[in-house]
Amino acid sequence: MPWPAVFLLIALLAIGIIPGAMLAGDNAGAVVLGVLAGVFSSLVSPKRQIPWPLIAGGLALGLMVLFPTRPALFLFAISLSAICGWETTKTGGRSGVMALFLCVGLQLTPAMPPLEQAALPALLGLAFGWLATQATPLAGQACQPPAPLRFGVGIAVFLSAGLAIAVFAIHHVQESLAHWLAMLFLLRAMAPPGELISGAVRFGIGTITGSLVALLLITLGLPPTLMLAGGGLMFLMGLRMLPHPWPYAPAAFSAAVLMATAPSIHAAIFRIEAAVFAVFISTALATMFAVVWTAVERAQASKATSSGS
Repeated sequence: MPWPAVFLLIALLAIGIIPGAMLAGDNAGAVVLGVLAGVFSSLVSPKRQIPWPLIAGGLALGLMVLFPTRPALFLFAISLSAICGWETTKTGGRSGVMALFLCVGLQLTPAMPPLEQAALPALLGLAFGWLATQATPLAGQACQPPAPLRFGVGIAVFLSAGLAIAVFAIHHVQESLAHWLAMLFLLRAMAPPGELISGAVRFGIGTITGSLVALLLITLGLPPTLMLAGGGLMFLMGLRMLPHPWPYAPAAFSAAVLMATAPSIHAAIFRIEAAVFAVFISTALATMFAVVWTAVERAQASKATSSGS
């Protein structure tokens, strides 16, 4: 990403996050997550189109407050996953994935306030991030072309099954950072068509590399202010490297998250484990879907041939 675009993106995030977090108090984390989801949704969606997937995500978030039961939450997740698949085939956008990222983050992150308290600040941050980015040349810059039906269906199945596995793992892991299992997996759905597996591998290599770099810096016992500044620099470099074919961006982002928010040896080791989990689940699901879809296509072709003869 060119430096002017990087600095414009940083300015948008700062304008939304800093005053929003100061005004939100205990809901600062929800505002931050909302602004991030809104800004990046606008980047990966067509410019000046009604963001129906984001609106659906906001509606789902409101329904999650009204119906917080586990069956209802799974129903909302499946519905949003289907919308993500529809969006990839209709416009090529990925705003639905970011809406799902916001809903999952608010629901599963232990540091977040109760959902009924965090939902409105998060939605305000989401709206600001989307609208502010739409007013800049950044809107739609990372949007993919519309994908074939096969990829849209694959994304819907991929997200539904992967989230179910991730949530099951989270509830059986005694770890305060277990939400990383779901969050890292969700980011794999941002990959272009045909790159779910290769993208997951690159992401895993980058995330593990960045975690090891952060682990090395953490063991040096650097002052917290220096770690925070280093995390900000890593985040800046991660934006600069988007969308590089080599895994520089995930490495920089992973190091930034650890240095700025969780500078501990334990967190770095767990992030490596979470990256391995995300890569394994992503590659397994993508491979299984490809095998099943190919088998169905061959069966249909064979049936058509038999009917024609």
